Amino acid sequence: MNPREIRPPPRSRTRRFAWVGILALASGLPFGVFKDLVPIWLRSTGSSVEFIGALGVLAVPWSLKILWAPLVDRFGGRRLWISSSLLAAAAALGILATLPGAPTGVGLGILLGGFTLAAATADIAIDAYAIGILDKGEEGPANALRVAGWRGGVLLSGGALVALAAPCGWPVVLGLGAALLAALGLASLGAPQLAIDRSSAQGSLLGGLADWMRRPGALPLAAIVLFYKWPDAALGPMVRTFWVDGGLSLTEIGTLAMPITMGATVAGAAMGGLFVARRGILAGLFWLGLAQALSNLAYAIAALMGGGRAPILSAAFVENFSGGLATAAFFSLLMRVCEKERAAMEYALLSALFASTRDLTSAISGFGVSSFGYAGWFGATVLFALPGVLLVFSRSLARRVGEEPGPGSS
Repeated sequence: MNPREIRPPPRSRTRRFAWVGILALASGLPFGVFKDLVPIWLRSTGSSVEFIGALGVLAVPWSLKILWAPLVDRFGGRRLWISSSLLAAAAALGILATLPGAPTGVGLGILLGGFTLAAATADIAIDAYAIGILDKGEEGPANALRVAGWRGGVLLSGGALVALAAPCGWPVVLGLGAALLAALGLASLGAPQLAIDRSSAQGSLLGGLADWMRRPGALPLAAIVLFYKWPDAALGPMVRTFWVDGGLSLTEIGTLAMPITMGATVAGAAMGGLFVARRGILAGLFWLGLAQALSNLAYAIAALMGGGRAPILSAAFVENFSGGLATAAFFSLLMRVCEKERAAMEYALLSALFASTRDLTSAISGFGVSSFGYAGWFGATVLFALPGVLLVFSRSLARRVGEEPGPGSS
């Protein structure tokens, strides 16, 4: 179990929400570095799509973080875990900035592996901190703030920093990324403090997982978490390499493509949240999941057209807006099924399941593009939606969520 968070007398909601947003940005920044900046950097310096796709396996710490999440519960304060993890990620990125050219060997793998391990650990602590700092009834607006903050971090690393690559060079960009992470790591020590009751955190991880699996709907829930975002995962880093191969300059990627993707995702998430509030989680999962999958055809069409600024930017808007719609339904599901007293461990488990499909599919995406071309691979990813959207008809999952099965929930 997760420890019960104990806070002193109520603090300013504005201050607590501000830190929720800041820490969400700190979570999104390293993810954007790995998923957006690194593929663009490597492709623009001559690396193959197969190599870039294979590097996706180094995101495995986000999939396996449930294995050491209990350590964050049992030892040290949340702020210390956040700060030390962000500083470790900054160190790895800073060393990478000092290497000549674009490394492709073992050194790159070790540094990126250490970077993702530190980033995943920071995510564990940030999620647990957010759960502890929020009062009951604040989850909805706080979750919207977290999505916006996280996307802001991704935009900062995959947009603003990428835009600086042309005038400043990649070593400067990587160094700036390291400096931003270090600054956020030090600043996080100033977040409101949480006192932690560790008496409920002594159960074994295996015991907690066994208890989770015994609950109604555990298997279909695990399956939908694994497969629901599969269409997005299948696009993987190939979207970013397609931007480069399709003719977008680094400046256009940083100043046009990345802001468009962020704005579209936030707008889609807001509309998706309204849909879920009116129609229910299962209906949202079904209809918005279909929209998410079909939107991948926009990239397939852009590839058939040979790329270019207008087709790529249009596809980026459509795909990210639809992805935002589905993300609202997906996160609503995760929040509904997590028990508050064990929310951190359970959220880590569910997010690790989700990340495992994303990372493994990303690792083979380069070979998919190499074999079928961008248009063929992007078009095929639409079929990856079928397992996730069909699982909303599971009766045991519906009982777990507390709704009628199928897309007609209300």
